[in-house]
Amino acid sequence: GVSDLDSVEPVYETLPGWQEPTTEARSLTDLPSKARAYLDRMVELVETPIVLVSVGTKRSQVIQAA
Repeated sequence: GVSDLDSVEPVYETLPGWQEPTTEARSLTDLPSKARAYLDRMVELVETPIVLVSVGTKRSQVIQAA
């Protein structure tokens, strides 16, 4: 319950960013290597696969990751 949160300590992790655009990416391999590393780290932390990655506002700008 909520009382369990009293013993939780947040962990802040800084990951490298990237400057390359991602809006034209249509597969994970099209993403910059640092963006892929970021996604890999998220999978490790939440222990859940990423299914979709949005790189823009259009329906065509969604990468099916799994």
